[in-house]
Amino acid sequence: MKNVLEIICKSIIILILLFTLTVCKKKNYKTTINGNVLDYYSKNLIPNIDLHIINSVVDPSNPHLRQTDSYDQGNWLINTQADINGTFAFAFDNIKYDQCHLVICNDTLVSDIKYFVSIGHENLIYVYVKRLKLLKLHLKNLSNIYDRISLNTKIDNDFDEFNSPFTVKFNCGIMVNGYNNDTIIFRKTIPDGLCRISYILYKQNSIKADSIFDIHIDNTADTFTYNLFY
Repeated sequence: MKNVLEIICKSIIILILLFTLTVCKKKNYKTTINGNVLDYYSKNLIPNIDLHIINSVVDPSNPHLRQTDSYDQGNWLINTQADINGTFAFAFDNIKYDQCHLVICNDTLVSDIKYFVSIGHENLIYVYVKRLKLLKLHLKNLSNIYDRISLNTKIDNDFDEFNSPFTVKFNCGIMVNGYNNDTIIFRKTIPDGLCRISYILYKQNSIKADSIFDIHIDNTADTFTYNLFY
């Protein structure tokens, strides 16, 4: 009789544990995200804009291996959209990645921060976006000394602990030949950051001069013009 009671008690304990685990699993089965999209500067709501859930690591088994180009469409796991009031609300089943972030990136707007998403929990996120600017580089040979210029631009913004996607995506490496060169180049940039420009001047395949300098990009204009005369 004692053995029967022990078996019954153990069975009850096991059932209670299984029930508890099931309830907890159901409770954390969904990840919900609610929030608003706002202009970083004016704090006005931004309507009808797409948002993307990205994988924050290349390999879930190696949390130290960061995804270096998380704004690439190939890394978007889930897409949603803010409504006409700039509000978004959606939920999804837990995905296999333990570390995910929310970003905005299109031809004109970008969130230069990746917003952390807690998987299996409710998330309230206010996403701030900045409007991309154009850097207009005017290259003109005025000296007739140099017959070639090699130019590289690098956008370097403060993208929390991740690398800026624009450091790679909008790199500009060009070679312009000719004594009478007069060239204009456009590059997209993110305001409140620096654009590093480096160039090398050649004469008959020999390096004659080189320089590196930074241009600060602010939010005062849509297009910034920089003249590089040599």
